[in-house]
Amino acid sequence: MATNVNRTELVGNLGNDPEARYTAAGTLVTTASIAVHSSFKQGEEWKERTDWFRLVAFGESAEHLSRFAKGERISVAGRLQTSEYTDREGLKRTSVEVVVLRSEPAPLLRRVPAASEQPAAAEEAAEEPPFAEEAPAAEPPARKPRRRKQLAA
Repeated sequence: MATNVNRTELVGNLGNDPEARYTAAGTLVTTASIAVHSSFKQGEEWKERTDWFRLVAFGESAEHLSRFAKGERISVAGRLQTSEYTDREGLKRTSVEVVVLRSEPAPLLRRVPAASEQPAAAEEAAEEPPFAEEAPAAEPPARKPRRRKQLAA
């Protein structure tokens, strides 16, 4: 039996301030866009790419999304949804959007320099910007041994 899964996670920067409104039924709806940057190697050269995604959130998720501002780096988890509409010229269009289930800040962490990378002189240390501490890496949970079914002889 196959299970269908529709889940996406994005980390990027908000392209605009979230817009909140209420439906006729009184449900809060917040929309925004997110820019997700990536890089890839083409031949010997590295290229940059930015993809834009439309975000829509309802109810409590909409409240959380509306707390962010343009340019903030956020992490969103949700599901993809398509919707159809008719544009100004009367053409039928399809739009893909992310229905946000969870949104949270996703600040960039600076790496802590190794002891060998630390500046030798105190003057050099004063010129360098301070580094934020990285969160310690959590160890993965220990795996439980798998039980095998015993076949009847």
